[in-house]
Formats: sequence, structure tokens, C-alpha cells
Amino acid sequence: MKRASATLGHGWIQSYVDWAADTTDAPRIYHWMVGLTVLGMAMGNRCSIQGWGGHRVFPNLYLLLLSPSGFYRKSTAANIGTYLLDNLDDSTETGFRISEKFTPQTLFQDMAKKQVGLILWNEFSGALHRLHRDYMAGALEDLTDLYDSPSKLVSRTIGRGTEVITTPCLSIIGCSTKDWLTQSVKRGDLQGGFLSRFLYVSVNPSDKEKWVGEPVPPLSHTMREELLTTLRVLTSKKGIADFRECAEQYNTWLEYQERMVNDNLVNSNLIGFHSRQGLHVKKLAFLLQASRTPGDPFHITDEALSAAIYLFDGLVSSATSTIEDIDWDVDAQSLRQIKTLLAQAGGEMTRTNLVRGAKMRHIRLDELIRTLQQSGEITLVTKKTGERGRPSLSYHLVSTQPETATMLTEDEADFLDE
Repeated sequence: MKRASATLGHGWIQSYVDWAADTTDAPRIYHWMVGLTVLGMAMGNRCSIQGWGGHRVFPNLYLLLLSPSGFYRKSTAANIGTYLLDNLDDSTETGFRISEKFTPQTLFQDMAKKQVGLILWNEFSGALHRLHRDYMAGALEDLTDLYDSPSKLVSRTIGRGTEVITTPCLSIIGCSTKDWLTQSVKRGDLQGGFLSRFLYVSVNPSDKEKWVGEPVPPLSHTMREELLTTLRVLTSKKGIADFRECAEQYNTWLEYQERMVNDNLVNSNLIGFHSRQGLHVKKLAFLLQASRTPGDPFHITDEALSAAIYLFDGLVSSATSTIEDIDWDVDAQSLRQIKTLLAQAGGEMTRTNLVRGAKMRHIRLDELIRTLQQSGEITLVTKKTGERGRPSLSYHLVSTQPETATMLTEDEADFLDE
């Protein structure tokens, strides 16, 4: 992912990134995007973009912070921003926060009460797993609808009757490793629209600017108060963004992007993502303008739009590389699951432990093992257990690198087998 350039140094967000980066070795692009999400929460459902037919669209974002396995401080970067929001809104015990362990009922009730809310998933793959459970029926559809700033969302149940959320503004920050996302996502999550609403913030090892273990100074209390002061200015603003100054630049850019889609020059699994690119860029431009001129955030300049387009280009690259790494084939996912289990165990497991860890039927597991043996990715190891005892069977992963192995939880292993 390209790092944010100096052209993105728009006032509040640059100060926020510098403040947050002083306390953690997380890649700065995480701070950029979390900071913009914080700005959107401060503006809430009082500030909007005019969509088709006069529909108001709020500056909420759905973010997915992605990295290779290792210490990239995704959750730390997300928590710094959410802690700042906690200090901004102390009107309730939870402020903007929506519990990450919500049910469809509590999600609806919380958003009906708050109207402006934030969900933080430190383990996005586990959250995605739960959203597909039977008891969460309807939650995925509600989250998809909430992104689009509906004027109202209605739920009708036998027990509670009719409940209505009016003018909701929901943001989501999810954290995941690339390995786990590519193993747990289903094609329907993209085609159904939920994941197509996310901005993918993916980093590489070269994006780490500091070594893990460097002494971390305490957060500057003075800087935090200055950041909060600006956010409080935005909480008092109400209006609609004006894009007339940069309309020519925006239309030229969008026409070119839509031509790329029509000419089939983008990943077919990302059509839903690209269909929203015009709105994504408008939201980013609105947030960057609010960062630069919080006293008058509604007049969107060419500079703010140029910065938003630059930032979005990097996010498109992240989304494309992430989706291209996904194994949509069920067999490919299961094969990767077995190799991950072996890597987690240091490169070798007994058949008994592999059966237990994979949670598969013996026939299914045997078919996959034969495939891996034929490709030379694993070998069978037999060991004597005594003069009369039957030899134990173990499977050895060729060219194991245990230090980069992905750890499977029981729930995630169970999900991959579904």
C-alpha cells in the first residue's frame, strides 16, 4: 500500500497521525484511515453529501486493517482512535461504541438509541464467522444497509413489535491478517455487498518504520486536548458538502474509472467495490476538507479532492491484491487449513491430532492428504511405538517456517470446514 504523501497533510488529520505514531510502531497509513473515521464520527448524521435523488449520505467509513501475520499493531492503531472518541462523547457509558458481540436485536436497539455508532472488531475473521451463524440471521443485511445512510431502517419482530432507526450513521473498523481474511471470506460476502462497502487498508513489511520494542513515550495530554477541541467544533456543524468547485475534476476522474469497469479492466469480484468508488472518494474528500477547515467543512476544494483521489488509488491497490489472494475454491481453502495446522504444530502432527484439529471426516481428510502428498507439500512419517505396537503415523510439512505460521482458533478451524 502506498504511504500517504505530504499532499494529504490536511490540518487535523496530520496532527492526529503524528500524535498517534509517536506512541506505536503501527504503519502510519493505519493512523490516517482511523483518524478519518474519527472525523466522520464527530460529523455524524448532521453533515452529509447529497446523493442521487437528494438522498443524504453521511461521512461514515467501513475500514478493514490488514497485514501479514506478525506485530503490525492493527488493534493498537484502531484503539487509539476509539479512545479519542470515548473522550469526545461521554454522554452515555459507551459513547459512540456498539458492542462487538452484538446480536441483531441489540444492534438495532443501540443504533435506534445512538444514531451515530462505531463497531470495532479486533478479530474481523471471527466476527465474519459469527455473522454467518443462524442466531445472527439478518445482522449482515442490516450492517450492509446501515452503511448507505438510510433515512430509516425498520425491524418487525413478534416479541418487540416494530422498531425504527432514523438517520443512522455507522462506522466499522475491522482488523485481520491477510491469511485469515483470504481463508474465511465467502464469495457471497462480496457479491451480497457487505465487503464491497469496505476500504481495504493493507500493508507490507516495508511499511513498518520502527522496530518492535522501541521505548514508547506517553500520549501527549496537551495534543489530545487540542485534537478533541477541533472535533468538538465539528460536532456543532450541520450542512451538506458543496462539490461545485471541484466538479469538473471529479467528473473527469469518475468517467475514466467507470470506463475501466465497463471495459472489464478490474477484478470481477470487486465490481461492487468499484461501483461505489465515486461515493468513497466524495466521503474521503469531505473528511479531508473538514480536517483542513473544521470551521467551514462544507466547501470542498480541488486540493481536497486531489488528496482523496490519491489516497483512494492506494486503497484500490490494497483491495485488488487482497481479493486476488482469496481461494474461492473450497478444496483450496481446506488444503491451506491442513498446511496451517501443520505449520502451527512446528511442521509435524500425528494423524490423530490432525483429525482432531481439522474437524473433518476421515474420508475427506484422506483425500486432501493424498493431494498434498502428490504435490510434494507434505510427507508421511512412520515411527515405531514398540516391538509389538502399531507404528504411529505423522505428517510432515515440507519447508516449514513455524515463525510465520498462522494460528487457528477452534471456531476458525470449524468455519473453514463448513
